[in-house]
Amino acid sequence: MRITIPNTTRNRCFTLVELMVVCVIIGVVSSVVVAEMRGSFQDVLLRSTGRRLIDGFAIAYSRAVSLNRTHRVKFDRARSRFVIEEQTRGGAKGETFAPVRDLPGGDGSLDARISVQFHKSNDSTPGESASENSAASRDDLKTSAPEEDVSFYADGTADAAEVLLRDHEGFRLALRVNPITSRVRLVELDRK
Repeated sequence: MRITIPNTTRNRCFTLVELMVVCVIIGVVSSVVVAEMRGSFQDVLLRSTGRRLIDGFAIAYSRAVSLNRTHRVKFDRARSRFVIEEQTRGGAKGETFAPVRDLPGGDGSLDARISVQFHKSNDSTPGESASENSAASRDDLKTSAPEEDVSFYADGTADAAEVLLRDHEGFRLALRVNPITSRVRLVELDRK
């Protein structure tokens, strides 16, 4: 005995219109996700550049205190790099600096997509007493094109400086160095 099942249900498949609707939905969702991810990527890029500089500042500070010798983080914007230099003996007032060799984190490259602006205060000297909030105020800071460096001294103080980082989207971060404690504070600035 043979049982036959009536063919009341035809073969189920997607129509061309249904496939096109799904493709359009996927396209819209992916464009929104890609746009959101781009902003996240720019933010990560900006923050990682700031973190790399903070690490360089911490190494220079640590070596200055432990070796009892002035160290500085020198910026080279033309090549998007920074290097840690130590004070060497000789020269007038002993202000000759040489790059520290074989030091992990002693130099690094900054992403070329991040613009760096450097501001340094001239009226702050090591050992001056000032509060942390007013140490690197914008009124005291001026652009210093020829000398783009931050010095860390053996007594635990540093130059009052501010490094402004900005990405192509206009998001900005400021790294503010306190001259008394040599601590670096990361400050998010308004988008420009």
